[in-house]
Amino acid sequence: MFDYSKLFGRMAEKKYSQRALAQALNISENAFTNKVKGRSTFNSVEIATICNILDISNTQIGAFFFNPAV
Repeated sequence: MFDYSKLFGRMAEKKYSQRALAQALNISENAFTNKVKGRSTFNSVEIATICNILDISNTQIGAFFFNPAV
């Protein structure tokens, strides 16, 4: 499971809700919640879309999406 706290911080900074990102990804809010809770995973297209929306550079992807939860 991964720690998405940095992603949530960037979402707050850019004023994006889970609902808004889910809509941008063309998935349900419930599906988005399942991804950030570790019940399912983000695919590469979803990660690329989120990075584009939230201005996350390629060098930062690991910190936002692949940081192991402790």
